Amino acid sequence: MMKVLEKIIDIKRGQMSWLGIVAGIMVILAFGPTAIADLVWDVTAADYINTGTNQTLTHASNYTVLWDTSHGVFLNYQPSGEFQPLVQNLAVNGFSVDTTNRGFLVDDPAGYNVIVVCLGSAHYTAYSSAEVTRIANFVNSGGGLLIMGDNTDCPNLNIQPVASSFGVSVGLDYVVPYDTYTTNLDSHAIFDGVSRIYMRAAGEISAVVPSFEVAWQEGTGMALVAVGTYGKGRVVTLGDINIFAENEYYDRVHNRQFSINTFEYLAVPEPATVLLVGLGGLGLLRRCRA
Repeated sequence: MMKVLEKIIDIKRGQMSWLGIVAGIMVILAFGPTAIADLVWDVTAADYINTGTNQTLTHASNYTVLWDTSHGVFLNYQPSGEFQPLVQNLAVNGFSVDTTNRGFLVDDPAGYNVIVVCLGSAHYTAYSSAEVTRIANFVNSGGGLLIMGDNTDCPNLNIQPVASSFGVSVGLDYVVPYDTYTTNLDSHAIFDGVSRIYMRAAGEISAVVPSFEVAWQEGTGMALVAVGTYGKGRVVTLGDINIFAENEYYDRVHNRQFSINTFEYLAVPEPATVLLVGLGGLGLLRRCRA
């Protein structure tokens, strides 16, 4: 995708071609004036200030996250428990996190930027076809979806109906050793400023269109992270629920940076990325990403 973008805009020089200007006008005509009002910025690692605990964006964001706990929380794998450090880091970066214990069919995710389907928060019952349709429609309309699976000792089938809608399979095999560090990361926006991530007792995943694998265990080549686009929205799938859980795991290597990159990426719908490209010559573009 980046090669296509570079034909429209000279990213390194920040210059805009006539084709880019025309593309911007076409996007405005296609999506209307409200597209500009809904514009959110894509950011780079250079936009972060290392505070020692949380990493802070240099600009204000207004992102909202809805985390589903309606299928049963295992131990304390929920935003108010194991994921408190993540929620606190997100708050520093302008994200507010809500939970629903009634599910997406009752609490409509429309209006949120990102929703979370985490196996640790969906441990006891599976997602229904109606729920999967609601989630797919949300992403298709421009929402972001984070899917968090785990190893084969966990009930990955509970969230597999959701993952399957985006070409992903979770919990295929146990990733050993339990402590998995990897630098085998693809060049992608979610890894900006990230050279190494850590997972604890993770599960292998696989991805086909519309998703693709972007991180693998060193040596075995087992896939650990996948990304994808679906309609106007974006999806990120992780093979581990511990990666963003509690300080013991969350503070290892670049997991904090990776988490903020992931939520930032998910919060920007695909049309906004196109709009940024089209309006780059007008000074609204900070950076394009593939």
